[in-house]
Amino acid sequence: TNEVLFVCHVIYTFVEMLLNCVKYTDTEKKLIKKVRNYDWRKLEKLWTSIKNGAALSWSKGKALEYMLIRAFDLSGAEVVYPYNNTVNNAQEQFDGFVYVKELAVGFLVECKDWKSPVAFDELAKLQTRLTYRLSSTYGMFLSKSGYTSSAIEMMCFMHPHNILLWSSEDIDECFKKRKFLDALIYKYKYAMATADLLIAVLDGINI
Repeated sequence: TNEVLFVCHVIYTFVEMLLNCVKYTDTEKKLIKKVRNYDWRKLEKLWTSIKNGAALSWSKGKALEYMLIRAFDLSGAEVVYPYNNTVNNAQEQFDGFVYVKELAVGFLVECKDWKSPVAFDELAKLQTRLTYRLSSTYGMFLSKSGYTSSAIEMMCFMHPHNILLWSSEDIDECFKKRKFLDALIYKYKYAMATADLLIAVLDGINI
C-alpha cells in the first residue's frame, strides 16, 4: 500500500542520513573505504585470516567487525559500518548496524575476536543498550570462539529475547552460499518460533 511504501521510504532515507551524519575519524573512513573494495573472494580470504589469527593488515578486532558488515553489505542489507553514538551525554560504540527491510527491524552488531568464549556479562551489556531503543531494534552478537555454557543458559532467562547469537560455524556456512542476509532472516524467524537464539545457519533448509 501507499502507507507501507511511505514508511519504507522514510526508513531508507533515515539509514542514508545516518550514514552521512556519523562522525567518522580519518582512520575509520580509511577502514570503510578499504573494506568496501573487498569482493566476496577477498572477504572470505580475510575471514580465513581472522580465524587463523593472521589478519596482519588490520588492527586487532577491527578485521572481524568490518568483515561482517561488509558481508551484509554485499548481501543487499542496508548497513552502517562501526560507529560511535551519544545518548544523554554518554558515549556508545557499536561494531555496526544492519537494517533488514524484509523484516522492518534493525540489528546493532557486536563482535568479539577473542581466544576464549564470551561470558554472559558481554551479552548483558548489549541487551542493556537495547532496552532504551525501539522494540524493533535487536542485537546481533558474533563471537569467534563461541560462548560459555553459562552464558547460553542465562540467555534463556533474559527478557526480552532480543539478541541473536552467531558463531564461526555460522559465518563459514554463510560464505559457502554468500547469503548472510538470508541467514539473518532465517535465524530471526526461527528464534521467534522456538526461542532458540543460537540456531545454527547450517540447519536452515532455505539458506
